[in-house]
Amino acid sequence: MRFRKIRYADGVVTLELEDQPSADQEEQRVITSKERPRKAFLHALDALGLPALTVCELPLYFVDELTVRAVSISYDEQGNRGVVVTSLRRLKNLSTPLVLNTPNLSERGADQGKATMPAAMRLALDALEREARLFVEGLREQADLFDETAAPEDDEDLMEHVGAAIGRTMREARRHARGRAAASPTIEAE
Repeated sequence: MRFRKIRYADGVVTLELEDQPSADQEEQRVITSKERPRKAFLHALDALGLPALTVCELPLYFVDELTVRAVSISYDEQGNRGVVVTSLRRLKNLSTPLVLNTPNLSERGADQGKATMPAAMRLALDALEREARLFVEGLREQADLFDETAAPEDDEDLMEHVGAAIGRTMREARRHARGRAAASPTIEAE
């Protein structure tokens, strides 16, 4: 099962996925549900916000005003993922938000100067795809207390790794900002 789009907006989960039940058959499905996903699903989606800001060279404090809405996923011939993260940012003087789409970022190594997916984004995407699979399997926010097929209790460990990667991304962004500030007298360093 490969996801093409994972979206959570207005209380609705939308999953676009493809299965290949046999070598000569491919199925595409869209699952839409108003059932609330597990908290780990929402945390993984939110964890894409900071790397998205970093990639788009926007101030990191925007993360508090950012709502990650969707992830569109593509695959190259080798199966490497490419991702576009769609987020919304509230604007003070307008009732409609700013829609922010990242460039298509590949998990493949850099070639010919193309951007690659930051480690924090890759970890958050892994967590989000895992949660989307669990959602397809029927695990939602309020699982049965006696269900022996409940998700593993490694959400905290996974989110700790995502948090560490985001911390590295923030340090790199601050270092980059200081370097730009030193090179340009019009930009003040933090």
